[in-house]
Amino acid sequence: MSDRGATNPLFNSHLNAPRSDLLPVVHQNWDTLADNVKDGMTDMCNYFCKMHLIVNFATEANSTLKLFEDAVAEGSNPHDFTKQGESGAGRLIRTACTAFTDHGSEKSGAPHYFNSHLSHHHGEDTNYMVTFRGNRFNILFNNAAAVYHHHKQIISFVASWPNPNGLLKAVKADAAQKVYLAGVRALGIVDKLITGPFFRLLGIEKGVLKMNTHLHQMQLRLERWSKDASTLLGGEPLFSETLVKRNKDVLFQSLFAPSEDGELDVLTQQALEVVCASMLILLERQAEEQLPGGKFWQPTEAEKQKSHNVPTNVVSERHFAVLDNLLRAKPYASSTACEAYIMWLKNQTSTWLHNLNADEKERIMDYARTHAASAREKFKEKNKNKGATSAGFAAETEGERRQHEKGTTEKGGIDRECCEAGRCMENS
Repeated sequence: MSDRGATNPLFNSHLNAPRSDLLPVVHQNWDTLADNVKDGMTDMCNYFCKMHLIVNFATEANSTLKLFEDAVAEGSNPHDFTKQGESGAGRLIRTACTAFTDHGSEKSGAPHYFNSHLSHHHGEDTNYMVTFRGNRFNILFNNAAAVYHHHKQIISFVASWPNPNGLLKAVKADAAQKVYLAGVRALGIVDKLITGPFFRLLGIEKGVLKMNTHLHQMQLRLERWSKDASTLLGGEPLFSETLVKRNKDVLFQSLFAPSEDGELDVLTQQALEVVCASMLILLERQAEEQLPGGKFWQPTEAEKQKSHNVPTNVVSERHFAVLDNLLRAKPYASSTACEAYIMWLKNQTSTWLHNLNADEKERIMDYARTHAASAREKFKEKNKNKGATSAGFAAETEGERRQHEKGTTEKGGIDRECCEAGRCMENS
């Protein structure tokens, strides 16, 4: 299970090579097995994590909305904090969440004042916006719904703020653009009707190939909505309510409440259509193997069994997130310490030890204490070998650099001689 990054094919080939070499060694009577059995055992399945499809939906929707806004928007925001390729709707979502959430901008944000404004002037105790920091999957769509819900409160808050800083001015200017607000609303609707239910469905299904029919359903709906999104704007669900229910919270009610603004509704429908078109293109490209005509569209029982325990690669993503936090909090921790910490969390070692009887627990703890020193020595030896390899690689690289400099110097000398010869011929 992977995110289909550019490095995955090479990694998969390196991973599959030792598997193919080791199977004849570890499997008894390997030579007596039929060729089709050997092929089935050596074959390594490679699936695309559908959680990453949601991440890529956000990137694609952001880029598509920018093209839509360039054709519709009036002027530009003089206070914007633009990122390359970011739409005005995406910028409004990002800057609003930076200004009005904890862990947003410590310098320019005002989350506590905004929360007080919500409570005292609007009778609302909950700020539904969350920080982008530490969140990845579906965060753009989720925050879009929250920003649209709070957009009137955001405008009134910034208007009442004395001498607003650049961040608040940027939020105010973007919030005044109706086409940006329509884009925010469209992304929020996508969250409530498409990516949110799809996200929850990924947690329900136990195998990646069980998502085939759901992906095909998404393909058919996106194809229809890309031509006419009026039913999507009206709240038509992507999946059956018996399969996965829509989250009809206050954000849902705000998104589908009558806007009393015909122009906003028209812009929202247009934004939904272009976003659905871009999502359809991405879906058909990245989920091609699980759509009609694809490699895994009609999987065999053996393929279903192989894919049973790989719904997503969220577990490995979570491990890397834990490692990232560890390296930030403890930059001088050894890789052995980080590995032990992550394995302790993953394997729930504490619970396992707690369930052992006293004698067995004492035996295992004694074994761990007596072998800890040898484990550290092996780690040090591994680092020495790694250092020697790195030094050899560095020396080889330095030799190549010097050879390149030597060739460049020789070429420069030849060029100078040619120039001198040319000048001599001109003077003669």
